[in-house]
Amino acid sequence: MFDTVNIFQPAERVKSIDLLVETPCYLERVFSNLQGNVFTGHLGNYRVSISERGVYLKGSISAFANGSNLNILPRKMIKESIEQLSDRMHIQLMDAKVNRLDIASNLTMEHKPEAYFPHLGKKRYYEREVFPHTIYYHGQLITIAFYNKGIESKKYLPIESWNDNILRCELRLKKRPHKYLNLPEVTPALLCDESFNRRLIGEFKREYGSIPKLKNIHSFPSNILGPGEITPFFATQYINSIGGVNNALDYIDTLKFQLKEHKSRAKKYIKELCTNDRFTLEEPLIMELNKKMETMFQELLAA
Repeated sequence: MFDTVNIFQPAERVKSIDLLVETPCYLERVFSNLQGNVFTGHLGNYRVSISERGVYLKGSISAFANGSNLNILPRKMIKESIEQLSDRMHIQLMDAKVNRLDIASNLTMEHKPEAYFPHLGKKRYYEREVFPHTIYYHGQLITIAFYNKGIESKKYLPIESWNDNILRCELRLKKRPHKYLNLPEVTPALLCDESFNRRLIGEFKREYGSIPKLKNIHSFPSNILGPGEITPFFATQYINSIGGVNNALDYIDTLKFQLKEHKSRAKKYIKELCTNDRFTLEEPLIMELNKKMETMFQELLAA
């Protein structure tokens, strides 16, 4: 469930320790600035920065515990892993501040992950960004990511274990997790709490559910009910010819309208048209993805 967990422990919470003198001794590959008041080093996969303000740890708790983040760290192991991190740092971290928190899971799909990306639409108030092997939804406080984990796994696994159909799904609380969750702060201790984890999984499910799932446009409907369906039928065929709903919405963004509301109406018309059962069909890839995502959420709740 857990992958990246970035932690900041303010100096006032570890007053019994001289951070700049003692803590760098526990790190590997340590460097300092010219003034000697900022140190950077590594502890496992974590990059550690030490200053008069406190200690900042940036990395994957899953990779720290397992050697890589191919296998996600379940909730039941998070307490043990944080305690190991604390012991090696000689600093209490359970009451520290979590500045970034990623939850994730791997899905074994019937096709390569890239085949599913075109069928995930534009999410309102989020920037949809597509790369060859990854699709992102960037919000103000979070990012939702889907990418081909099989490609990355080839760095760690023997060739007989390679699988090109591994889809990684992540909810990244990249900025101020406490603000997204409407909490005073998020601490490593809170990550061990079952009810908190259930809430995280619920947020992940809600965010995924709000991503539009695109249907296939029907090229040859069995019958046209009347003249009123001629225009929307040919409109759907044109949308299909330019690459689907996402491309059509991008094209609308390039047009100049006399009134701003006209652009919104045009986008709404396209979205409604391309979800009309008269002119569209359910996409089998999305049906598979929805089913496996639901199974994933249930398994995370049970873990």
